[in-house]
Amino acid sequence: MNESTEKQEQHHCICDDIARFMRKLGPSDPAVEHFRNARVEMLKGIRQIIDDRIAHAQRTGQKGTRFEVE
Repeated sequence: MNESTEKQEQHHCICDDIARFMRKLGPSDPAVEHFRNARVEMLKGIRQIIDDRIAHAQRTGQKGTRFEVE
């Protein structure tokens, strides 16, 4: 496996699989655009969840746990 293939596998999204499947069915360009937009919105939702968790951790003063590594 070359480096390019490894990077692609690390950033795999099920949305890509759905888009490839739909292209094989031959959807119109507007349908493909809807799926592309849905992927972006899904990623924005994940980003918002992470932002909310960060904000909560900052408000409550949560810190990481220290532990010794041998």
